[in-house]
Amino acid sequence: KPSKLIILGAACSPVTEPMAQTSREFKVLQISYVSASPALNNRKIYPYFFRTRSSESLRIMPTFQIFKRYNWSRIAVITETINYYTLVANEIVKAANNSNINIVISTSFESTEDPAAALSSIKASKVRIIYAGFYPEPGRRLLCRAYYKELRPPEYVWVGPGWFPEKYWWRNPDDADVIVGTDRCNTTIMDLMAAGYFSTDPPPLLDSNNVTISGLTASEWIKIYSRYRELSPLREYRGALNFASFSYDATWVIAAALNNSIQRLAAINESLDNYQYGSNIFVNIFKEEMAKVQILGITGPLSFAANGDRFGITDIKRVQNLSNVIIGKYYGNKELTVWNNLIEVVFETRDKKPPIDFPVIEIKVINIPIALFIVMAILATIGIIFAIVLLRFNVTYRAVRGILGTHDKYILSTVCRIRIWLLLLGFLMGFSALFVKTWRLGTILTNTTKQHLGMKDQYLFKFILSTVIIGTIILTLQALIDPIRIRGITMTSNTLDNGDLIINYIVTECVTEIPVLWHSLIFGTSGVLLLYGLILAWKNRNIEMTNGNDSKTIGLAVYN
Repeated sequence: KPSKLIILGAACSPVTEPMAQTSREFKVLQISYVSASPALNNRKIYPYFFRTRSSESLRIMPTFQIFKRYNWSRIAVITETINYYTLVANEIVKAANNSNINIVISTSFESTEDPAAALSSIKASKVRIIYAGFYPEPGRRLLCRAYYKELRPPEYVWVGPGWFPEKYWWRNPDDADVIVGTDRCNTTIMDLMAAGYFSTDPPPLLDSNNVTISGLTASEWIKIYSRYRELSPLREYRGALNFASFSYDATWVIAAALNNSIQRLAAINESLDNYQYGSNIFVNIFKEEMAKVQILGITGPLSFAANGDRFGITDIKRVQNLSNVIIGKYYGNKELTVWNNLIEVVFETRDKKPPIDFPVIEIKVINIPIALFIVMAILATIGIIFAIVLLRFNVTYRAVRGILGTHDKYILSTVCRIRIWLLLLGFLMGFSALFVKTWRLGTILTNTTKQHLGMKDQYLFKFILSTVIIGTIILTLQALIDPIRIRGITMTSNTLDNGDLIINYIVTECVTEIPVLWHSLIFGTSGVLLLYGLILAWKNRNIEMTNGNDSKTIGLAVYN
């Protein structure tokens, strides 16, 4: 007693969420002055919740304005593995899909664990713009480990929360070293990692001398509040100055909503004194009037979105010379960004320009020098002509005893898609011709019955043809089922311009999807022929017929 018309609080989102679910059951309005979790925007779960400090969701678009200004379209996202920042990461993904922002990689790390693995993933992705979500202590360890992973400014840009009350939040209290595993980061290293850090956050004070709903300007209010904070015992329990103004404005929002509800309640013969928990009439009137509140508060213009989130101004800040400098403002109700062109944003890159979001990758194909290609083409042409001449010679003088059965053919082409045909069929034709000559020679000179002395050329040609047909069938199946394609293989990479340019040198090769199958069929067929040829060559090695015994030639063919 008395009944509570509206609840003011809480501060931290993990506390506010269960409170707002409880107030829902009593049909009591609740307004928070700090809680920023995107989860609280869910009107089905939190139908009676409002806030005077905008959620992290409404700070995403101002952050994307930074990316737009510096032509950064590819980013990495890394967050603590807690519900608050997991929801933020999800909101970033949704917003990125509608903003031409490509999230190259999204990863996370446990609050109490080493973030090395997550940072290694970001480094491997090569993206240079890192959107991070963390509380101060895990954030310090993240930046320390990032230093040793060489994810350092100015080549890498860090963007993250801006609500931390400490001025030098990236430093440990008392300037103690930040320790992550075996790595230690002193204040010099941490200051280096914080240089150029972008953040977005609602301003705690209106930056004009306009009189607010309280009758005070922002500067007048902060003087009064600063004196109040020094009173005993308040000085021992005073909270963050950056959040006090949001609490003050929340109080005025409650007052405005209740004041505007009085007349509507009177029209139905009700008053604030008659309020009861669980009343749909009271809670709906309170909710409607709060949703319509538009005031100028200590924190600036204040109004609410349909989900109870606050529309207002968001400061866009950057750490320069160890200070958070406001470089622009984003007006949420107008979706307008105003940059402060009086503030010089300096990037410590070599050319003093904003770093790129991703290194430029050039592909250079390693080709055979044209002079060498011409020479080899000429030699290959000579070889083909010479093979044709020898074939013609063999056909013309096939009746001569020393040439009988020596039908050879060798064709080589540098064209990727036909060379396998020429190599296999050329081998089968050439070696099978050499094979059948040795076969006939051995049959004639080692068989005392002389029954095979009259072995006709047509039988030899049929054997050669059969081997060629087998090879043709294999190659035809390969061409239909698994055709040869060209694949580039990166041989070496060369990094230039401090990592901004990566040149990949590649060579091309002919490949198939299932090379093991085709190699087995091709080499198996050829291997059987080679093995039997070796057996024949061994049997015929002692035949005394210099111009007809090709045992040594077969051996040479096998080893080549």
